[in-house]
Amino acid sequence: MGASSSLGNEAEALWRDIDAGALEGRAPSDPAWAWTLACARWAAGVADPPPAPPEGDPRALARGGWILARGAFAGKNRDLLESWVAFVEALGVEAGLTSLLRGFRAHAQGDPAKALRWAEEAAGDARAAGAAALLVEAEALRSLALLEAGQTGDARETARRASRMGRTESLPQSEYLAGITLARVRRWEGRPHHAARILSALIAIAPEPWRGWAAAELWLAGEEAGARAAQADPRTPIGAVAARWAAGEPLRAPSAWAPLGRIEAEVEALMDPHAPAPRDIAAWRAGGELPQRYRGLVLVGTPDEPVGAPWIRLSPSAPPARFLALGLGRTGAPRAAAPRRQRRTTQALATLALAGPKGMGREELFQKVYGFTFKPVTHQGSLDVLMHRVREVIEPFGELQRPEGDVALVVQRDCLLEDEPGETPLEELVLRTIATRPGAGARDLASELGVALRTMQTLLSQLAAEGLCEAAKDARRLVYRVEDTTFSEPTRATVVPAP
Repeated sequence: MGASSSLGNEAEALWRDIDAGALEGRAPSDPAWAWTLACARWAAGVADPPPAPPEGDPRALARGGWILARGAFAGKNRDLLESWVAFVEALGVEAGLTSLLRGFRAHAQGDPAKALRWAEEAAGDARAAGAAALLVEAEALRSLALLEAGQTGDARETARRASRMGRTESLPQSEYLAGITLARVRRWEGRPHHAARILSALIAIAPEPWRGWAAAELWLAGEEAGARAAQADPRTPIGAVAARWAAGEPLRAPSAWAPLGRIEAEVEALMDPHAPAPRDIAAWRAGGELPQRYRGLVLVGTPDEPVGAPWIRLSPSAPPARFLALGLGRTGAPRAAAPRRQRRTTQALATLALAGPKGMGREELFQKVYGFTFKPVTHQGSLDVLMHRVREVIEPFGELQRPEGDVALVVQRDCLLEDEPGETPLEELVLRTIATRPGAGARDLASELGVALRTMQTLLSQLAAEGLCEAAKDARRLVYRVEDTTFSEPTRATVVPAP
């Protein structure tokens, strides 16, 4: 077999196997292929970044550029991504690969329509060529673009397809991209426990910069401890964001990576009631539903509040506004909190606070707090006790007014009120805990979450019956885990040998 034929065979092997790390122990004779092997070793996390690309086979250089562009995509380094996309474009080979990288660039620039077009073009070329890694990554990119465009259902189906293909083909780098994409879709659907399950599995095996991206997504899913434990490299843009979120530091300047910059601004709006907010977060601040994509963040607390419930800022000079417990350290306003055992007092305070100075009728308030219709003869005494307790809490900051049967909170100075406890249901806490610590039993979970064993056993039975978790026998006890119907444990890559 001649040298050119041998190099062609090695090119085909590299196209399929470079992500699986299944290369032969010897380096090809062309220096461009040796450089691409060095890129693959860096991507596997076993070598320093490769040197500048040499002269050589443009097909090999294009694949090396793909590896480095993909790393920049994972690390959310827009400048580096754009430089490697330009490098591959200048080579003038591998049209499908070039389309994929152009889609990466469009995504980084915040243009989901253009990213979708390039991803579809890359997917078509990949199918025609039988290029598995290219197809998996094109489908993952399609899913991200569809999600940014608000097409969550199509994004879900595309992410599931990419994840299954990546697992079937055993392509680790492509699997990492598909897995994180699927986790983001799960989070957007309001399923942070499934996102946490996927991301925890990826963090256990993926090298940087994937670990940094997975850590940031895990934090957004509400698993703060797991995100910190990932120890993302703060030298990468995404690692720096993950570290800043874990430390509770305020946003200084949004990321140049457009989708990440938007997420940063939205997180800031959830933590700071004075920060600009998109429409759905502004609606939540005023008393509406929390956007599903951030349901997990309600679970993140502070050193003083290990399980975070939202808070409400009241001011005589501004409308009432909710914010997450994560933002408590940013405000100097004092807290006006009812004793923990007075859950209905807390709920009444939150309900009246979000109603504003106009307040509401006593019948409506009673219905919201107690869950059934107010009957004066039967319930007036309970309402009077409730109003007495509300007045005790709010008097240092304002007053409870009751004109003509209505009730309203009117404050003279700023204060903070804890939101009603419906935002952090026990089932969400349990699912999150199982997702990141599979194999826990009812006694373990009851102890960790401070719940009666019988209550935990009943809840776990309900969750298993609804298909939200799985129960299995382990010796003499039942253990539980959250499983995603699409995701499987990622491939453990063979280390690409050094030349």
